[in-house]
Amino acid sequence: DGSVRRESDSAVAWDSGTFADEVLETMARQQEARWAIGLARLEQASDTLAEQVRRRLCAVVDFGAGEVAPIWPIDQEGLDRLLSDLLDQKLSPRERVRRARVWLEDQPTSLAWIVSDAPRSNAVTGSPLTTVAVANADFKPKLTSVYNQSNPEESDIATLPPLTARAFEVPSRSVGSADRTPAVVVRLDDREHVLGARAADLRARPPGLRTGPFFADWSLSALLDGRARPAIGGNAWASGALLYREPAGRWMLYIECATPSSSADGETLRLTLGSAGSSHDLVMSIAPDGSTQVELAPDSGPLASLEMIEPEVDVGIFPGGWFARVVIPDVAMESDGKLLRFGIEREDGLGRRSAWPRPMLPWQGSAPRAVVDLSHWSGFGQR
Repeated sequence: DGSVRRESDSAVAWDSGTFADEVLETMARQQEARWAIGLARLEQASDTLAEQVRRRLCAVVDFGAGEVAPIWPIDQEGLDRLLSDLLDQKLSPRERVRRARVWLEDQPTSLAWIVSDAPRSNAVTGSPLTTVAVANADFKPKLTSVYNQSNPEESDIATLPPLTARAFEVPSRSVGSADRTPAVVVRLDDREHVLGARAADLRARPPGLRTGPFFADWSLSALLDGRARPAIGGNAWASGALLYREPAGRWMLYIECATPSSSADGETLRLTLGSAGSSHDLVMSIAPDGSTQVELAPDSGPLASLEMIEPEVDVGIFPGGWFARVVIPDVAMESDGKLLRFGIEREDGLGRRSAWPRPMLPWQGSAPRAVVDLSHWSGFGQR
């Protein structure tokens, strides 16, 4: 079922597919033999159901572009109970089939999560577009619809093949719904997921807009739970940021990264600015030594240029962490300086990535983005 050899990656000799430790290898072989016997007994009662259980125990989802990720069960209590039922000689074949079917029906068949709250806006309405990922974890196609909770009539509909994931881009807020938290609804057959897109409706007011927490990359357990996990390390590795405007009128982003020591070796910040796919879709990489690099995002527009961008960054190291103070380039703002889109990634000294406003998949290259209304700083802004 994959649960035996997943736990101690560093102890696995991948060329042979075995544990380097003889004790662990012996335990793994014993567990594999127990599953083989249990599944063989189930197959005697129902070969179709046995094949379905086998496929579920080692299921993976195709994300496209050569990326495949596991979606097999990780509830150890449920797995142990299933194996015990399969091996129980006191159970009749009919009861064994019934219990295996109950376990199979209890497994999730769909997942949905927000990839980016507001990477861009609808060119006509100006409403933020939210990118949503949907995974069909079932072994049959599913009719999928994704829509704004305030406007279900306008939905993006597609049929997702088995064990496949894809992204949808839909408005997260409709005209006249400013008082409601932006939300997106995902339906796969009779299963419904309601996803809040709070970072698609942020406003900057004095003394500043605080961001956080930063989230660790998506893991299988986090996706199955439907809950993002805070960055690993607790307060010793905490990250946070403050977006504010100086009296002189410049918009600033102050980012602070905690470390367990006075060293910031190996640390990197990546600040993504601008509307995705636009000519000013930018990524700014910042290191604790003050070195800064500005590059165009992978999906930046055809007229993208870095000629007008001179990064203004102040970096400092203090006992227990480091900070970066960034002047937001004017070219990164939209609507005559009234809107700003940005996302932040941090790679800490141990090589662990965290991000705001959303966690990222391990292979994800483009950072999630929030959109901030800057027109309310003086208190007179209007929707």
